[in-house]
Amino acid sequence: MSKITLISNSTWNLYHFRLPLIIELLNKGYEITLIASEDDYANNLKDLGCKFYEINFKRKSFNIFENFHLIFLYYFLIKKINPNYIFLFTIKPNIFVTISQIFRNVKIINNITGLGTLVLKGKIIKNLFLCILKIIFIKSFKVITHNSNDLELIKDKFNKNDKFLVIPSMGINLEKYKFKKKIFNSQNKRLNFIFIGRLIEDKGIYEYLQAAELINLKHSNIQFSILGEIDKDNHKPVTKIIISKYSKFKFIKFYKYQKDIRNILYKHDCLVLPSYREGLPRVLLEALSMGIPVLASSVPGCSSLIINNKTGILFEPKNIDSLIKAIEKFSKLENEKISKMILNGYNHVKLNFDQKKIVKNYINILNS
Repeated sequence: MSKITLISNSTWNLYHFRLPLIIELLNKGYEITLIASEDDYANNLKDLGCKFYEINFKRKSFNIFENFHLIFLYYFLIKKINPNYIFLFTIKPNIFVTISQIFRNVKIINNITGLGTLVLKGKIIKNLFLCILKIIFIKSFKVITHNSNDLELIKDKFNKNDKFLVIPSMGINLEKYKFKKKIFNSQNKRLNFIFIGRLIEDKGIYEYLQAAELINLKHSNIQFSILGEIDKDNHKPVTKIIISKYSKFKFIKFYKYQKDIRNILYKHDCLVLPSYREGLPRVLLEALSMGIPVLASSVPGCSSLIINNKTGILFEPKNIDSLIKAIEKFSKLENEKISKMILNGYNHVKLNFDQKKIVKNYINILNS
């Protein structure tokens, strides 16, 4: 029996984003071991039949001694498990696990789910980070990105082999996130927009809040919602002062984090994602699958899902005016055009991002 180890920064991440792959691997008869920090979802994964080992680390720590210690922990634990394949998710495991296995004969499959924050930090840090990735990928069996933009950044232009490939996330469960025909109020055109995501600067939350404030001055029939939590481990989290300020406005509503967002998403007319960069945003997949119109910034990841004016509406990132124009443009669309956009979005997801097809691509890697 082949042994496969999946490593991420948390069992929450493995459960929410990798569960379809884990279940399929178990069904195929692979022996699955998970390495991550332990949280409320560890027992759920153990109950499926996965073995579990806990390794904790600080996501944003640059302490050289802590990171060397982390490399040694990975080395000895993986040596003990002795897997045939290792699937790596999230940045730190991708870097430190690969380094730890440089002298061992194990097939490493790196998953770069999004370059995000490190690429946005500035030219020097960005180039240094990409250089590190290219060096460690020499050891890799396969390197998977979620969009072609990230692929071009990390793939050496002289590398002609098939090590690098694009697999768009884990796709979406079309049966769970069912399509539902949306009926808009064409008489008074009351519209409810919603942002769903971590409350950090790089998700464009500040632009969303400022746009909501400016739009309300002209359009009192438009409401805005936010669903998410402050990510304290991120280097640019939204402050409680900002949340307190905008919570006072009647046209803005804050929802606390919820495990299942489907009911709340169905209650809104349109999802807005003003992110600065994405891998492949799951929340857009969920909305498009359910028949919820989407507005998103024209950045890597989002542009993989949104064909402007066909499956949704794109606007410029970090640009409040462009976001306002997109919201106003959507609010003026006739119901017939919105319905067509919704259907186009659903068909695009069904054809290209069906979870069953995506998981099969991962299994094909193992079969190769």
